[in-house]
Amino acid sequence: MTPARFTAPLFVCVLLSAMACPEAPEDNSHIGTPVETEFVEPSFPQALNGALWANPDLYAVVPFRILATSGSYIEVLFNEEVILANEIDDSTFVAALPIGEIQDGVYPITVTVNGETLDSQPSLHTGRQGQQITNWDEVGSAQTPRLHVVDGKLFLTWADNRESPRRTWLQEINGAGQLQGTPVPLTPADKDVVYGRAAIGEGTVAVLYQEDGAPYINWLRVTDLNGEEVIAPIDLDNGSGISRWGGDLSYNGESFVAVWRNSTGGNEAFSEVRWLKATPSTGAITGPTVIATSGDENPIGGFLPITFVHAETIGDVTLATFTRDLYDELLEMTIARNYAVMVDGEGGVLQEGMLEDQFNFGFGFETKVHQIKGSFVPLWTVADLMHDDTNQPHQIYGSIVDPSTTANPSDYLLTEVLIDSEARSQMTLVEHPEHFAVMAWVDERSRAQDIATGRYEMFFTILDNELQPGEERKIDHGVFVVDGSQVNGQTLGPNVVLVWCDERKGGGSVLNSKPEIFMETLWY
Repeated sequence: MTPARFTAPLFVCVLLSAMACPEAPEDNSHIGTPVETEFVEPSFPQALNGALWANPDLYAVVPFRILATSGSYIEVLFNEEVILANEIDDSTFVAALPIGEIQDGVYPITVTVNGETLDSQPSLHTGRQGQQITNWDEVGSAQTPRLHVVDGKLFLTWADNRESPRRTWLQEINGAGQLQGTPVPLTPADKDVVYGRAAIGEGTVAVLYQEDGAPYINWLRVTDLNGEEVIAPIDLDNGSGISRWGGDLSYNGESFVAVWRNSTGGNEAFSEVRWLKATPSTGAITGPTVIATSGDENPIGGFLPITFVHAETIGDVTLATFTRDLYDELLEMTIARNYAVMVDGEGGVLQEGMLEDQFNFGFGFETKVHQIKGSFVPLWTVADLMHDDTNQPHQIYGSIVDPSTTANPSDYLLTEVLIDSEARSQMTLVEHPEHFAVMAWVDERSRAQDIATGRYEMFFTILDNELQPGEERKIDHGVFVVDGSQVNGQTLGPNVVLVWCDERKGGGSVLNSKPEIFMETLWY
């Protein structure tokens, strides 16, 4: 190999480059040139139709968010006070609105961006007793409320008596819970509907509804968002005349999946959980199939007359959850336990098993599955029968389940979500853009402390991606009866809107039940 040769000038350059060698001139053309910033049209992600809702007893200050071009100077005029909005993230600004001392009412919010007052301005509606959506005196018993977000709009579905016979309705609401337009009937005019549970898909809405029978008759119907029929009512009763309370409905992006419970052949002592899929684009119906049954206590037992059956569908997989008796040889009696069953896209059972707990003798009260960030998240409530207190506390367990898992539910990773001396039930999860989820539940600690003066109360908290809770807060104005809240929610930007069946009109007595639908907003 020929050694490299260095000329004298080059050698000097190598050693004394900074002093002896000419350099290319430094490019300083970027100095003083403004950085291009993407324009963002100002908007208010927590508002719908120019309205927001807040409870001054729940929040002394609420974080009002504005989306605008990064680096903007934004002022907010609220209740005669000018508040500077701070940029907390690229193009996201927050103005802290003090509401703790203001009266219930409607307060305009005037937003100025870089000296220009925006034409579109929202209003903050405040109330310390929640937003009442239905009134018992006007429409009678309101049941099965569900919130839905469709193309940036918020819809409510529910059943009430505003017409005879009783029907299930769909109506848009704004960010303050005010009804917009007129309600759209989803169930046939000739059916007296007791309950109606709905799910919304691509331009269609399906409703699983129950009419009076022995005790109920279940039907499934699909309409468009104007109530025009897409799939005619499907009789889910199978001729038995003994459909059972409850059931659930979900949408997987293409099809609606219904699960419900029905007694077979007129035998009230025996019942089945059934599955059916309806595809609006083709009208195809798959099923019904049987995905779980009661037994003769060897060891599987039966279902209680009122049993929650919940389900969510992700792709071609459905996870259904319910509570059912199991015979215990040591106790020589049946004990209610929580179960889950995973079902494929044809209604075939992939796995069925019990959702475990950490008690020697756990008594299952309720299990509810949710869909959060692409996973199934079942939560289940258990009481320890060996607890010293005769009024055993309820504990909430949970698990994050991948839809592709082949594991039996008894092998799901068990997480203690809320595990202490306080009683909890009727839980719901709402997926959140900045946290894993927000959880709300009805808490019985007040009744456990004093059954004479205590009452059911609603609490909420955030959950992280390991199902660990943050600080819990209480919605103090809600009034409930056992298993009656049906609480659920949706997000508006970072805020969470909850609806539920409230029993304040009847004083919280199951013997004087007068359910009305109320709404509250959780601010984040």
